[in-house]
Amino acid sequence: MNHRRIRRYVLVFVLLLSLLVVSACEQSINEQNDASEEISEVVSTTIEILTEVEMNPEFKTPLSQHGQLRVVGTQIVDQTGEPFQLRGVSTHGIQWFPEYVTRETFKTMRDDWNINVVRLAMYTDPNAGYHEELHKRVEEGVAYATELDLYVIIDWHILSDGNPNQYKEGAVSFFDKMSEQYKDYTNVIYEICNEPNGDVTWARDIKPYAEDLIDVIRKNDNDALIIVGTPTWSQDVDVVANDPIENHENILYALHFYASTHKEGLRGKLITAINQGLPIFVSELPSYGYRRVWGLLRREREVQSLAPINVKRVYRVMRD
Repeated sequence: MNHRRIRRYVLVFVLLLSLLVVSACEQSINEQNDASEEISEVVSTTIEILTEVEMNPEFKTPLSQHGQLRVVGTQIVDQTGEPFQLRGVSTHGIQWFPEYVTRETFKTMRDDWNINVVRLAMYTDPNAGYHEELHKRVEEGVAYATELDLYVIIDWHILSDGNPNQYKEGAVSFFDKMSEQYKDYTNVIYEICNEPNGDVTWARDIKPYAEDLIDVIRKNDNDALIIVGTPTWSQDVDVVANDPIENHENILYALHFYASTHKEGLRGKLITAINQGLPIFVSELPSYGYRRVWGLLRREREVQSLAPINVKRVYRVMRD
């Protein structure tokens, strides 16, 4: 049943309930008893309809409405072929903040923040806390997201290990396992290298890695969206646009845009890549980093002739 139609029915029942209450006040005791029974029936029916509204996947939850996603041109489209925007929240490293990988957290963000996707960031450097036990936490996150009808991104979160080939063997094993396990899921998306950086190039390092990882995933899952990181902490999408991955469908290329530091130059890279037909997915879009907040506080204190605030203090406050 269409949720707009359900809303209309609910309004009709509420109006009818109000009329019955007014009418009951003007009737005899026997008539009031009959009216009370009618009111009880209306209340029961209204509650059932409100429950149907709450449980109807088309009313609140995205997956049942939009289904399997795919890439057409530079856009993500849903199962009907209509353009679809993934919008959601990424965890920080799940090894550091496991308390946020819960059903309650995801449900709150779905219902109150209107998200339709959760990104599970699993750092891949052992020096940053990676260990294979984290795979279970990823599986828990996928289970919660699936239960709540959300899309979910499994993020192999390269950062301090700037070259994706450094732990490629682990990546191959991980994505082989995940894509086999979730091959029949329509909500799972794979992000295979978060932010390649350092002495890393697209042609020499990232593209060959990505092609091998895509082959691993496609051996099990032909349809899932796959997000590929790009050079310089996923910024150089213009470089990738000159040499994209070929002979594979449903591939997206990551751009990370931090509003506090990234400006017109990075937007120019984005426009160049899109104009060349490269499908871009912004998998990180923070608004204010701690340095930006520190800069605003510093200028305000200067105006007030106050002592400057320590940038590390701002970082600790925002971190905690």
